[in-house]
Amino acid sequence: MTPSPGDPRRPVCGCPGTDDCHPTEAHAVLNRAAADLSARYGGTFARETVTELVYDSRALLARTARIHTHLPALAARFAADRLRAVARVQGVLMSDLLEVLFVCVHNAGRSQMAAALLDHHAAGRVRVRSAGSAPAETINPAVIA
Repeated sequence: MTPSPGDPRRPVCGCPGTDDCHPTEAHAVLNRAAADLSARYGGTFARETVTELVYDSRALLARTARIHTHLPALAARFAADRLRAVARVQGVLMSDLLEVLFVCVHNAGRSQMAAALLDHHAAGRVRVRSAGSAPAETINPAVIA
């Protein structure tokens, strides 16, 4: 259970974390991302909702991350993508850009390469993403070659 905003046990970092939370530079990055996204989506999502989504995005990525160096920045991007997607589904955010999602079971390089090629040739006229349903641990050697 997350302590309420007035609860003295609430972490001073502002995260919706646990009682044993200790503010770090990562928290500062996540809190700045939450503030920026709250400003961008003001009137659409409550600040608390955005903050919880930013920290949830970090937690989701941390489950499988092997390197945590850039996790806060990746979580901020992931949260922004999630908010944009929800806003579009709710009809709050409209876009003239087409969206293309390349999905590969392993997400070991092929879908990223396809996404990069389309992104390059579309020159900003298409929003491109890639994903994998069961990400591999390494990049496909054929893709590296």
